[in-house]
Formats: sequence, structure tokens, C-alpha cells
Amino acid sequence: MPPPSATHHLPSSHPAQRTRPKSPNRVLAEAEAQWTFTPAELANTPSIQDGLTPAEEKDIRTKGVNFILQVGILLKLPQLTLSTAATFFQRFLMRSSLKGVRDGVPKLHHYQSAAVALFLATKVEESCRKMKEI
Repeated sequence: MPPPSATHHLPSSHPAQRTRPKSPNRVLAEAEAQWTFTPAELANTPSIQDGLTPAEEKDIRTKGVNFILQVGILLKLPQLTLSTAATFFQRFLMRSSLKGVRDGVPKLHHYQSAAVALFLATKVEESCRKMKEI
């Protein structure tokens, strides 16, 4: 095992943690920023605002990601596709409620949302499966 990296050669004003590099493109930076959430935002999702408890929401999110993983394993999809699908699923739930209609988006069952996220991820990562393979 390699030895831990030494930081004694850095000046005391140098931060010990890594910082995310700034994007040179302002539009790209704004697009990235919309998916970075503070702990307060994570604790105040649309589902929680509509009356779901944080424990119930966490349970439903876990079930959705497990569904994505199980279906992805059965379809022999690459790990990158499954990770992308899980990210899409979690991002959708940061904008839409699991409890009711919100901003014109109807309530979907978490397995429906997970299936759509997996479908989109297969398209984005170009790991599609034909119907006869399913």
C-alpha cells in the first residue's frame, strides 16, 4: 500500500482539501450548479414538502435504485449505465414529488420513474438492448 501523501511541503494557507475547478464557460457553470444541492435543499425535497417523511422518501429512493440495479443486472448493462440511471432517478426526485401533482408533473410510481431513468441512461450511454434480447 502506498504511503499517504505528505502535505508538509505546502504553505499553511494552502487548503488541504481539493476544490472543484471552475468551468471557463459561464453557461456550463450555471448548468452544473443547478444539480449541486445544499444539505438544507436535500432535507426539503418536493416530496417532503408534500407531506412525506424523510425516512419514507429515503426508503422509496432506495427501492427505486435497487430496481434499477436489478433490472440492469438482468439486462447485463454496464455499471456506467446503471450509475447514470441512478443519477437521473435521484435528480428527477429533486424536482418532482412522490406524493402528488407538482408543477404540472403527475405523481409517478417510483418503479415507473426508475424504469424511465434506466431507459434514458441506456440511450445516453449507448448501451441499448433490443426487444428480442429482453
